[in-house]
Amino acid sequence: MASEEERRTLLAWGTNERDFPRETLPALLDAQAAETPEAVALEFDDATWTYAELAAHVRRIAAWLGRLGVRPGDSVGVVTANSGRVMAAIAGILRASK
Repeated sequence: MASEEERRTLLAWGTNERDFPRETLPALLDAQAAETPEAVALEFDDATWTYAELAAHVRRIAAWLGRLGVRPGDSVGVVTANSGRVMAAIAGILRASK
């Protein structure tokens, strides 16, 4: 059980006046890829992906999942080494489930 001070601190952290984007992660990636396609989006291991490359990976993953029959509400697991591919996989899953 949290002390009164911990409770106040947690409540203070949970309140802010920041507006967050209403768009989905795939939509935000598409917008960034359109605006700055050659800018670096991800660096991992010895690879670098631009926003255009990341968006292309996301679209391919989403299309593949769609062909497999993935629909909104379906669970999709991700098994991969820790790399930029994780980001592409998650965004691809989100795009496929919209």
